[in-house]
Amino acid sequence: MRRAAAIAAVLLTLLVGDGVWYWLNGGDPFGGAATIWRQSLAGTPRTVAVGDGTVLVTERTVVESRSAADGRQLWQRDADWGALAGSGERSAAVLRQQLLPGYQVLDPPTGRELRRDRVAAEVWTFQDAVVDVTCTNACRLTGWAPRGSAPLWRVTLPGLAPILPTDTVTLSGLQPAALPRVAAVPAGPPRLPGLLGVRTQRQLIVVDTIDGRLRQARDDDGRLMVVDTRILRTDPVGKACVVSASDTLTQLEVWRHSMLGSCELVGGPHTLMVVDSDGAGRVLDYSDGRTLWQGGPGDRAVAADDQRVLVRGGDQLQALAYGKRASLWSQPVSTSTVAGLYGEVTLLADRKSAQVSAVATGSGRRLATVGGAAKVLAVGEVGLYLGAGRELALVPFAR
Repeated sequence: MRRAAAIAAVLLTLLVGDGVWYWLNGGDPFGGAATIWRQSLAGTPRTVAVGDGTVLVTERTVVESRSAADGRQLWQRDADWGALAGSGERSAAVLRQQLLPGYQVLDPPTGRELRRDRVAAEVWTFQDAVVDVTCTNACRLTGWAPRGSAPLWRVTLPGLAPILPTDTVTLSGLQPAALPRVAAVPAGPPRLPGLLGVRTQRQLIVVDTIDGRLRQARDDDGRLMVVDTRILRTDPVGKACVVSASDTLTQLEVWRHSMLGSCELVGGPHTLMVVDSDGAGRVLDYSDGRTLWQGGPGDRAVAADDQRVLVRGGDQLQALAYGKRASLWSQPVSTSTVAGLYGEVTLLADRKSAQVSAVATGSGRRLATVGGAAKVLAVGEVGLYLGAGRELALVPFAR
């Protein structure tokens, strides 16, 4: 009897998800946090993107657009991938079925179709562009204005077969460290970098996004990465890793640095976080390799952008502005706490308690604290977007 009950409990958890299971056991998956709004969805939210008055929610089989003011549904489409491109009134919703070619570009508030592509193998969204790759007679990378109907530029990608599996082409770039109970991204899409690194199974192809010009194509063994105007290369040497950066125009090496540990690169906008051979943390500007911040032994950079760095030393977490000795703020943290930078908001996530706190990056002022089983899906200007089970909620920041 006990075994049957245990099996039933596992099956129920798999079917309804952590948030609903938490609720069935008498708890609120949002941890009792005050909300601006809280709405039921068609399915479990996987990603959230926040636009100009709208919230785009991607679920397993549908994508919904909802009002940012009260969370009510504006429209719904059958799709398993959705993202926003552009910003403000010039934003667009891009939807696709990931196992099928093509995608749709829709008006976020109304769902009106702006453009439809029927053959693209992959698509990416940015603040100022939509970029897709299409393979018919040849493989081409194309840039579009977010709501545009005519290409801004188009470039042929060398060395790719006309029949292209959808998982063959990816964009290279640095990734921030992951946080528990946080699947968040900044509320809007990133800016289109000056150079895109298109990674195939055998090559790294560098494309200038201003005019769609092919800069270079290099054989890639997985150690190359395009970051803005530089190509980074990693080479393991014993227990260390040598990172070097070359100019994409001249292909000459610009800087080189040896770091302790694996060759998995972690960074933020314009920054690369490394650990030196003496165990001290360091933040590098990846354009010229100069040191933006250097800590003492035991000091580690846990998150960084082009203005600030979060530093952990012992049981203290502090935020520092580059070039300033005094910290912006400092607070004690437990050994189970990890942190991430999301622009003007810093998230602190505790692995043991599953509690997530948001503080102002510039001052350390507490903005919100949430517990329960909910995940942070997006960091917006006015609050945190949380998902649990088939519910989505907006928790406001303290003012």
